[in-house]
Amino acid sequence: MTNKEAHIDEGAKQKFLLYTNPNNVTNMAYLATGRDVADVLRKARIYTDSYEILYQGRGDETDINKAKETFSYYKFR
Repeated sequence: MTNKEAHIDEGAKQKFLLYTNPNNVTNMAYLATGRDVADVLRKARIYTDSYEILYQGRGDETDINKAKETFSYYKFR
């Protein structure tokens, strides 16, 4: 479990975002939650070739895990 995942309140609905690098030669992807979502979205607008947004939503840990399962090719950090 990464630091960002450790901050997920199991019962709380919060914004979350799954993203990767479009030039990524690995299968790594990332999870942003809470306030980090706005930062990633801002950087994605500025550095359009550096971020690929896979999924954006709001939910609890169960919702986040379901979203991750949709992108089973990726290993989330």
